[in-house]
Amino acid sequence: MPRKAFPIVGSYREDIITRINAERTINLYQVVPHTGKDDSYLHLTPGKKEVGTFVNGNTGRNQSFSFKGFTYYVVGDTIYQVDSTPTILVIAPNFFTTVTGHIGIAANENEIIFVDGVKAFLWNTTTSTGIDDTPNLPPGFLPLDVTFMDGSFILISGSPGVQNRFYISALNDGTTWNILDFALINSRPTILNGVAVLKRNIFFFGQVKTEVWQDAGLAVFRFRRQNNLLFEHGVKAISSIAEGFDRLFYLSGDENGVGSIMMVEGITPMPISDPVMDEKIQGYTAPEDAIGFVYKINGEIFYQINFTTDNHTFVYNVTSSAIVQEHLWNELEMLDGSRDIANSHTFIGKTHFMTSYNDSKLYELSPDFLDNNGQKIKRTRIARYMQVPTLERMRHNRFELDMLKGVGRINTKPISFYPPHVQPPQDASDVVPTVFLSMSNDGGITYHTYGERSFGEAGERLIRIIWRQLGTWRDAIYKIEIFNAVPIYVLRAAIDYEVDAE
Repeated sequence: MPRKAFPIVGSYREDIITRINAERTINLYQVVPHTGKDDSYLHLTPGKKEVGTFVNGNTGRNQSFSFKGFTYYVVGDTIYQVDSTPTILVIAPNFFTTVTGHIGIAANENEIIFVDGVKAFLWNTTTSTGIDDTPNLPPGFLPLDVTFMDGSFILISGSPGVQNRFYISALNDGTTWNILDFALINSRPTILNGVAVLKRNIFFFGQVKTEVWQDAGLAVFRFRRQNNLLFEHGVKAISSIAEGFDRLFYLSGDENGVGSIMMVEGITPMPISDPVMDEKIQGYTAPEDAIGFVYKINGEIFYQINFTTDNHTFVYNVTSSAIVQEHLWNELEMLDGSRDIANSHTFIGKTHFMTSYNDSKLYELSPDFLDNNGQKIKRTRIARYMQVPTLERMRHNRFELDMLKGVGRINTKPISFYPPHVQPPQDASDVVPTVFLSMSNDGGITYHTYGERSFGEAGERLIRIIWRQLGTWRDAIYKIEIFNAVPIYVLRAAIDYEVDAE
């Protein structure tokens, strides 16, 4: 009876036609260690805990910004300042005329500017005072997005007639905008749809084209276009643009519609989504509402992109992908199957904070949290297709799963026993955690369940996780699911099978 290693560890590879490939990794992600027991394993994604409320209501918008020991958020039409405790302070109540949509934020030495496509707010971090900066902008200029380089804010417009124009502010002065300090993005006809800086290169993203500019140090207008850095794509979703860890990420668009998810490391964009993922995103109703941000947690760098209308979240593991030279994606879901609630991310002190797209709460993100603010996290791995190349039926006799065991939670101590950053067990089932196994023989359309197996009460580290007599099938797709708020690390699996004579 052959026994073979079963590829339970993997990333997102789901095809439009799941009979070709149904692979998914949800609320887990693949890690590729430099050394270790195996080449890779599945790691649990961090949980969330509510730590504050934004008093004016509404929901978190796409961008937040850390500067000089504070984090700044736009929630609905109001701007907030938050410290690391976190104490939430309103600095511009009901300032914007919009409550949803893209927010651009940038800072010079002492000022932070916030723009929403209609108005601009300027906050002086030295005096802790703010002003409506909209009247200081060039006449008729609707501030769509903003960045900063070499002393100046760089602002693009959403105003008809000047949608390929950018202005620069006076040096370290966001109140002064000379109407002659502008340039045109005109190597190709396009409408500007975002701006970002990476390694002193300014990326002016149009809807279908992109130009890269640099500071040439000239006296009249110091910025100049790099004519050897013109890209035949732009940005489809302005809020998908995210810079961090010497990289730039965004959802691209070109004359044929939605393009790939791109990463710039240096000056050259490269696609990090594969054609199957691209096809899926191209079929979305509103890919232009995608929101992206980048963060580092558990030693890994991630780019997360959320599609709100189409209710889906993808996460790219930058660190492990670079090790294996393969694009490793996973998905995040809430318990009801909806997209992850995070709409922005900042790191201040030693803490990750995030806002939500569907409430007015501030959340902390941490691997110490094993649920989402008291709500269970469903962690799922759908493995790759299993089939004999010559299509004979296989008798599946035994399936064994190896993972971190003996992690059941001890629920005999009072809540006061637990440190502030550790949540006590929310559910008695967490004391004896279990993993569910199911299998599909129709290409991932329906699944037959084989029940649950314990992976160990606290300290029960030698338990084995085995299912037997799994039936006879011509092909099979196995799925594991775990709901418990315990540490979850999936290492490997093995299967015993034999080919039936026909």
